[in-house]
Amino acid sequence: MASTTAEYLVVAITTYRRPELLGPLLDLVADNIRNETSLATSILVVDNDPDESARRVAEARRGVHYVTERVPGIAAARQRALDEAPKNSVLIYLDDDVVPTSTWIRPLLEVWQDSGAAIVAGFVRYTFPQGTDPWIVHGGFIRRESRPTGSRLSAAAAGNILVDVAAVRRFGVRFDASLGLSGGEDTLFTSQVTRAGGAIVWCQESIVDDAIPEARATRSFCVARAQAHGSAEVLVQLRLASSPLRRAAARARCGLGGVARVIWGYTRHLIGRLSANVYKDADGIRVAARGWGMARGAMGLTTAEYGRHPSARSKKA
Repeated sequence: MASTTAEYLVVAITTYRRPELLGPLLDLVADNIRNETSLATSILVVDNDPDESARRVAEARRGVHYVTERVPGIAAARQRALDEAPKNSVLIYLDDDVVPTSTWIRPLLEVWQDSGAAIVAGFVRYTFPQGTDPWIVHGGFIRRESRPTGSRLSAAAAGNILVDVAAVRRFGVRFDASLGLSGGEDTLFTSQVTRAGGAIVWCQESIVDDAIPEARATRSFCVARAQAHGSAEVLVQLRLASSPLRRAAARARCGLGGVARVIWGYTRHLIGRLSANVYKDADGIRVAARGWGMARGAMGLTTAEYGRHPSARSKKA
């Protein structure tokens, strides 16, 4: 069980080379947390850029604590935030490209207090650029599911979650830095929390908006993303396996499951093409791409979804 007796609230923003988005986000978060809780509050910026591109923006604002995490990848940045947070605190993670709504922080805190959960997961609401290809929208490549508040989860994404720091430290769970560029680190982290006995509870009323940039609203990006997610799923299953035999079983299960998804996905895609059904067409490709990623992952071949080029601008830290 979580403590629900925390004294501090820390909002942690992990960032990588997005100072133009970070400034407005910091101002909005500061406005949102000012009157929403009786806890002592602070904002933490974890800059994953070794060139410290976020330092000037962060240090120009009162009440913002800035640190640099030089180990590349979102997992290292998120773990740094967890290490920086006081023991008797709740930590809320935000990505640097989201915009919290007015119904963001209070619902997270209320659900945490009412449920005693170790983690409370909020909703990330994606919006596409005007004129986005309907094939991408209907294919479900970039989406988050809605659920009734209070629903129990076995794992969660970390773009908008509250973490009870004392509970997580008691469980001994940490973000796996080896997954920092491949993705899946949040799924592994939250899965390990539930396996250790912690609860993850959903909060539908906590909403942050994530506007998809035009460069990502393309068929090639979405297909590559689906494949990377398939590979990451296998990596998580292998990390969760407790013995060589279980890891072998996980490889076999994921490999066969991936092949089955490839066959089913391309069949669905073909049916969609022949019937001019854009949903079946796109959804079939998404399923097949994820299956191909799973099959590759089972063979030890992974895709770095957040792989970096020296001049690249990554979506996440």
